[in-house]
Amino acid sequence: MKARSGSCKQAGIFKGGLYGGVICFYFLAGVGGKRELVVRKVKTKMPAVLTIGHSTHAWKDFLDLLWAHRVKRVIDVRSIPRSRHNPQFNREILSAKLRAARIGYVHLPKLGGLRHARRDSSNLGWGNASFRGFADYMQTSDFDRL
Repeated sequence: MKARSGSCKQAGIFKGGLYGGVICFYFLAGVGGKRELVVRKVKTKMPAVLTIGHSTHAWKDFLDLLWAHRVKRVIDVRSIPRSRHNPQFNREILSAKLRAARIGYVHLPKLGGLRHARRDSSNLGWGNASFRGFADYMQTSDFDRL
């Protein structure tokens, strides 16, 4: 499979996303029996939602990632915003360090967390039970109130 117009791919965005005011869309195209990854770029001024996991990043590396993608606010969706192995990502420390870096911090645990799939789930397309559980949660009035 060959990639056309790889600038978005080089920016580290793979299935679609925003980088520097450009939304990158990816799809597979079949031309003459060949499959190609096609990239379309659309300039936008709309706000974007990006996702990041803290992983085991050092604080400076994590902050560099946020700055590289012009993140203005981190919304922490962890149910329990603590890390025994990476204390720099505990809620109190993280919010203070982000504030010092002029990046906002909001903790919204209801937006994340482990959700169990309902027995009568209509979201059977999700093979992963956790994803199906979150899709079920998104169909509730609790989610609508977020």
